[in-house]
Amino acid sequence: MLFDLGNTLIYLDVTVERLNELRVRHLHSVLPAMGISIQFEEFQEKLAQLWERSFSEAERTEKEYPATRVFAEIARNLGVTEETLTPKFLGRWEREYFGAGVPHWKPFPEARTTLSLLRSRGYKLGLVSNVSSDWVVRQIMDRLSFTELFEVAVTSARIGMRKPNSKIFSAALRSLGVEAEEAVMVGDSLSQDILGAKRLGMKAIHVRHEGDEPGDIKPDAVVTNITAVPKVLDGWSRW
Repeated sequence: MLFDLGNTLIYLDVTVERLNELRVRHLHSVLPAMGISIQFEEFQEKLAQLWERSFSEAERTEKEYPATRVFAEIARNLGVTEETLTPKFLGRWEREYFGAGVPHWKPFPEARTTLSLLRSRGYKLGLVSNVSSDWVVRQIMDRLSFTELFEVAVTSARIGMRKPNSKIFSAALRSLGVEAEEAVMVGDSLSQDILGAKRLGMKAIHVRHEGDEPGDIKPDAVVTNITAVPKVLDGWSRW
């Protein structure tokens, strides 16, 4: 079984706008120690423009635009030399920026219990997440004690391709030693999780939240709570 992470197993306790502001403010606060001086409002605007451009490109091409690439671009714009733009330098930017938001990701009620139940029934669990930073997913999973529940966690930042591209699903399935026809995808995004899974021949369970509109992409089952997933599987096993 493959699971999406954000808005499927975990949620934000602040708005996306507030999360982004917290991240930018924290990163901006450590720039002077790196010899970089820029007004917060200007830095916030420059970073927002780069994120918007990178996200649009990633959505259009299904190729991930890594966070470190965004940070390298803005650092160059601020006068940082190529010699300074080492993996260590960019890694610090990544940790400072994304680390500020990690405490604001919370597990949905019973998410961990449901995952533990599925494991106890013999299901192999994998995570497939669209994210520009592999590091932040590992941090969130460790903090919420999710890591030990999954045999594999595949991110678009590491694979280079984003859902619904088949490559990211295939990478997770290979690691689990499972064929697509034997697998189930659970996620909240019709256009990413469900479409990508169905293209590959997987079954798909859509986690539909309040306010979500049904789309043209048809999952095999719909639940409003992650706790309903085992019951769906039980129903399929009786056929």
